[in-house]
This record gives sequence, C-alpha cells and structure tokens, in this order.
Amino acid sequence: MGGLDALVERAALADQEQPSGGPGAASGAPGAAATADEARIAGELAGALQTAARILAPLLPSVAAIYAPEVCADVGAQLAPVCVKRGWLSDGLYSKWGPEIQAAACLVPLAVATYAAALVDVERLRAAQKPAKGGDAKPAAPAGRPGAQPAGWEQAAKKPEGSA
Repeated sequence: MGGLDALVERAALADQEQPSGGPGAASGAPGAAATADEARIAGELAGALQTAARILAPLLPSVAAIYAPEVCADVGAQLAPVCVKRGWLSDGLYSKWGPEIQAAACLVPLAVATYAAALVDVERLRAAQKPAKGGDAKPAAPAGRPGAQPAGWEQAAKKPEGSA
C-alpha cells in the first residue's frame, strides 16, 4: 500500500473514531489538529520537493522524472507525521522560507543556463581565434608538457644588442 493510501486510510479511521459532529469536534480535538497539521505539512513538503526538482532540472534533467508530483506527494505524506511528532515545521516551511525558496526556484535555473551559455560562447571565441591550418600559426606546446615552450623560443625572446 502506498504512503498516500495509508494516510487516507488513517484519516478515515480517525473520522470513524471521532465523527464530525461528535465530542471534541467543535473544541478542536487534538487528533483532528494533528491530521490537519499533517495534511498542511505534507502539502508543503511535496511543494518544496517539486520546487527543488525544478531548480535542479536544467543541470540534471533526469531529476524531473524521479521527483514526479505523485512521488513528492507520497514523500510529503510519509514525512508529515514525523514533523508533527517532533514539532518540525509547525509554523510551516513556506511561511518561514517562502521568499527564499521562490527566489532560488527562479534564480538557480537562470544561473545554470547562463553558465552553460557562457561556456558555449567561450568555446566559440576560442575556435574563432585559432589560426587556420597551414597559416602563420605559432607551434603548439610539446605533447605531454602543458605550458612548455616550443624549441627555439629562447632565441626569439632575446633582444638584439643595442635595442632599448
């Protein structure tokens, strides 16, 4: 049985124990409050997971398939009772961090796309600056020695006597 099914079954059992018009319903029975908190927190956790998946999707495209809305809802439903029990997120995830989460959801994909585009532009510039084969190109560094100077570079670097 999936986590969401278990949560629905648990809510149905709680409804059978405390009918909507029964004792404690008007006074806000503790079981009803916990179920309402669990539902709220489950929704917030699912939303946070989906937001995180959208943030990571430009960099890691397979994440979108892994964090499908149903999976996020199931994870939220499984974590919500623990959050209620431990008092985590009692005032809500988005009420405390909502603007920051939304800013990250907007800016991180933009930054990743900008970085990727910049890498492509740099490669194009490098390719455009490479001289054509057979031209007046400087010899490349010897293989296996990055940054090594080609043979005879010392001669070319010396200034002729009498020059400033």
